[in-house]
Amino acid sequence: DDSCFRCHSSCDTCASQSSTQCYTCDLNTPVKHVVDETDNDGSCHSRFDSSEDCQIGYFESSTDDTCYKCHDNCLRCQDETNSTCSQCKSGHLLMLGTRAGEVLNSCQPYPDCPAQFFQSTPGQCEECHSECQTCNGLSNTQCTECPSSKPYLHVDDADSQSGQC
Repeated sequence: DDSCFRCHSSCDTCASQSSTQCYTCDLNTPVKHVVDETDNDGSCHSRFDSSEDCQIGYFESSTDDTCYKCHDNCLRCQDETNSTCSQCKSGHLLMLGTRAGEVLNSCQPYPDCPAQFFQSTPGQCEECHSECQTCNGLSNTQCTECPSSKPYLHVDDADSQSGQC
């Protein structure tokens, strides 16, 4: 049946009369379009608060006034990938650093920071200096273990057992 129907009042264009199947939002209301990534339809909401344009778990598109879902591991992000997270869901650690020249801001389901990372704040791991295998800070003088290419640790800080490789 190809009959017409009226969209929900929050929608401008839609797939059905449901408030969760809007393609675009009513332009007369200050709203955000929250998109379901599987169907490209979603719901229209009032702006969430003055500091954020999208609700937690979503990010605002830089090209339109639409909120898209963050990667499943992220609470706050800049896009749908797992490399632009700024806050993680429970049970995940925010990994900060660079690998092969690429900036990491990903959320990983680790119980503890992996090798070559240290816990900088609760729930956040930062990458050790490239000269360290393990560390307790960002500097090359905060190594706690050295890689096999530079196996000797010159301890500078007896309390933290850290130094340079």
